[in-house]
Amino acid sequence: MADRPTRILILGGGFGGVYTALTLEKLLKREIRDRRVELGLISRDNYIVFQPMLPEVISGSIGILDTITPIRRLCPSTNLYTRTVDKIDLDRKRVSAAAGFGSRQCALEYDHLVIALGNVTSFAGQPGLAEYALPFKYLGDALALRNRIIHTLEEADIERDPEVYKTLLTFVVAGGGFSGVEAVAELNDFVRSAAKAFRNVKPAEIRVILLHAQALILPELPKSLAEFVRAAAPHEAGRRAPAQHAPPRRDGGRRPPGRRRAHSDADAREHGALGAKPARGRAPGEEGEGPDHRRPAPRAA
Repeated sequence: MADRPTRILILGGGFGGVYTALTLEKLLKREIRDRRVELGLISRDNYIVFQPMLPEVISGSIGILDTITPIRRLCPSTNLYTRTVDKIDLDRKRVSAAAGFGSRQCALEYDHLVIALGNVTSFAGQPGLAEYALPFKYLGDALALRNRIIHTLEEADIERDPEVYKTLLTFVVAGGGFSGVEAVAELNDFVRSAAKAFRNVKPAEIRVILLHAQALILPELPKSLAEFVRAAAPHEAGRRAPAQHAPPRRDGGRRPPGRRRAHSDADAREHGALGAKPARGRAPGEEGEGPDHRRPAPRAA
């Protein structure tokens, strides 16, 4: 046992986890080379996403591969486990990771543990969003949102009912923080540009609405800048809506056809592996793996 290397295990493949591994590789270069220290990192994906660029994926102004970098390329001296975290046993110093494709669940022992799991989207206190909204946090969300916009335009192009047509061309983004404002701007540009390819869709009839519970959007910025952004926005920005009411329903409780809210600035909660109650339809440790999130996302080579 004395010859066993010191095991440092990092949980999370976001900025915190990956840059921790990068720094440790530099500081412990000699120890890693002499096998006195062993680095490990558990991440759901084998790439890190530069999330500030996700809104540009909606419009296609940048390529998908331009937003991701393979973790193995960034951290060549770190063992990467592409799994989700099931359980953390602090007493036994062991982390249980979910089974991968064609493999079994694995348990990884550690001497030092770095928890950088980040947070997950929480719909607590916001009834209706979990049922009616498309989340916007991961790369798969951006792809799903882009595909949904295109599919909605396809439906609107052949819709003959004026009310349904109007509903199909109404796009709502909930959340007026940085993520929401950036997402609604890219969505607005993309949907109006794409609509020109459809014979029966008039760009002038498209409505893009940004909902925010506070008086001003972008609360992180000074009031003068937030007012400037709101005044310059071509869409219906900053419409205030109370958060305590669920979206109205039609047709015996079904959601209105075509209208889905792209929820991009919801509250966050701690990761499920840390003991938080998972959101409906999600298993502990599966960030965003709910019913609407099971969509293909790329793997990095």
